Amino acid sequence: VLKGLQDRVEVLKQANQSVNGWKSLIPDDGKEGTYSRHDILVVRHKAIYLIKGYLIAMKKMNQHNWGTCCKMASAELSPLGLTKFGGVAVASWNAHFRIDNKFPHPVRLTRTGERETN
Repeated sequence: VLKGLQDRVEVLKQANQSVNGWKSLIPDDGKEGTYSRHDILVVRHKAIYLIKGYLIAMKKMNQHNWGTCCKMASAELSPLGLTKFGGVAVASWNAHFRIDNKFPHPVRLTRTGERETN
């Protein structure tokens, strides 16, 4: 378990190590051009939140469950000015991310393929 978390942390770090690092965390489906600057920021913030959750889990292994680690990550990072996300959101990102080390596309598209504006 520890090695798996360490490996995910290394993958997630890529999002903030270069200008285009965030692209390593999204599906290679040709839709990167549809990501707004805000979407890119959210991908980077998700990476930071998950890294923090994983680091807490590694440090507190067998003391706290994953949901508590996510809540702790949220409590520590939200005051830093990052987009505010709760522990439930962080836990759900992990469920998606651990499948193939990718975040799903954050933008919902209409049936015609156009960006929703809600």
